[in-house]
Amino acid sequence: MEELLDYIRNWANEHQDPVNDIIFRCFLYIQENAGVLSRYEMLIATEGATHQARQNVNRRIARAIESHLDLRSAGRRYLPKGKYLINSYTILTPKLN
Repeated sequence: MEELLDYIRNWANEHQDPVNDIIFRCFLYIQENAGVLSRYEMLIATEGATHQARQNVNRRIARAIESHLDLRSAGRRYLPKGKYLINSYTILTPKLN
């Protein structure tokens, strides 16, 4: 997933402050990039290729994004089922100091 982390770094550098939908943007990037999508599917397959495995992988990716950008959860947004790799995502915001 180093390619995804590079995408996040580049995007954050270009936009100064990460926006609250960065998790959605990252999963959209995975969905639209065949090489990254293949590795994402391999991660799920190694966990058993079940719905639960997909949820576990998605959760780990979302937490890595949150941690990598030092953000915190500020709610949840839901997406149309079947259109994206995810059905919902955590809205992120800068941590309060």
